[in-house]
Amino acid sequence: MFNPKNPTFLFSLNQGDGSRGFLNPREPSPWFPYHLAYICTKEGNKGRGIATELINEMIVLTKGKLSLHVDLDNRRAKKLYNKLGFKTSYYRMVYSDE
Repeated sequence: MFNPKNPTFLFSLNQGDGSRGFLNPREPSPWFPYHLAYICTKEGNKGRGIATELINEMIVLTKGKLSLHVDLDNRRAKKLYNKLGFKTSYYRMVYSDE
């Protein structure tokens, strides 16, 4: 259940064939009221449009006020996010002593 006063919730999509996906938006930021913290689909369901459907639903629910992070090497996800209208706004740097 979507509650704009409590933006931390789990949103799931279950289809009749057993495929599913999950979204877990987190705390709002000053720039975007909603941040998509996690998205996943059931193993073997990549390329079936589940993530697209989930994210499109979140865009509608949040009136487009949605941000997300993506790993630099996750080309498939970056391609999807660009297709859905997300734009790169900054790069996050993480310290590593390696």
